[in-house]
Amino acid sequence: MLIKLLKHELKATGRIFLPMYALLVIFSVITKHANQNLRVDSLFTGILMIVPSILYACIIAGICVMTLVLLIQRFSKNLLGLEGYLMHTLPVRPWQHIACKLATSTLWTICSTFMVCLSALYMGVAVRDWGTFLATFRGILATGGAAFRLSADAFFWGFVAILLAYAIKTTLMIYAGMGIGQLSSKRKIGASVGAVVALNIAEQLLSVTVLAIWGQANWALTRGANADIIRFFFWWVMGSALLFSVIYALVSNWMLKRNLNLA
Repeated sequence: MLIKLLKHELKATGRIFLPMYALLVIFSVITKHANQNLRVDSLFTGILMIVPSILYACIIAGICVMTLVLLIQRFSKNLLGLEGYLMHTLPVRPWQHIACKLATSTLWTICSTFMVCLSALYMGVAVRDWGTFLATFRGILATGGAAFRLSADAFFWGFVAILLAYAIKTTLMIYAGMGIGQLSSKRKIGASVGAVVALNIAEQLLSVTVLAIWGQANWALTRGANADIIRFFFWWVMGSALLFSVIYALVSNWMLKRNLNLA
């Protein structure tokens, strides 16, 4: 049943994202071609250069905003709104609903990030210079990885893993906040926003406290060895993201299972 949920969710959200990605590609080509081949020698050519650039920027902003909006809307509308009466009658457990929304949101976040970065690379670097750019980028990764005593590839994928873990953690924190907000009989949106803010503040306070205590002990043990401190911080960031992801997932599941108050 989870596979069917994923197919339905991807189909519903793909209708929005895929056309936006297509528009991003089209306007990337148009904008770059206009900037390279047109000269501002009249009002008309100036408009031809400015309008595609504005539309290109609007599409990028739209993709970023839509990714966040759909993350919130799909969970709130399908599971916490009136549609929840139907969704919760399906032979699916609450954690499967959460997993479906999380997987879909994470997938589109990755796709949106990749498309925007690829578009920026195409706009900023000539295609013939991509090899040089990637070689320079790999050199930067090698320098960063040296601090961790890691190869460039290991450092890159470790960095990607941290970003992915934090994206998942943030998504689950929003889900947990919306679930807690449903406990309010009135002003559920305001309560949800307040719950998300409260969860974030609590997380930051706990993280800073633990990091300060553990970091001080680690400093004493390593005598301030930079490589050891950096590795410690790396593993702390990854571990804390995974820990809070589990906590938020449990809170979300419990709210959907035991304390659901549909709009």
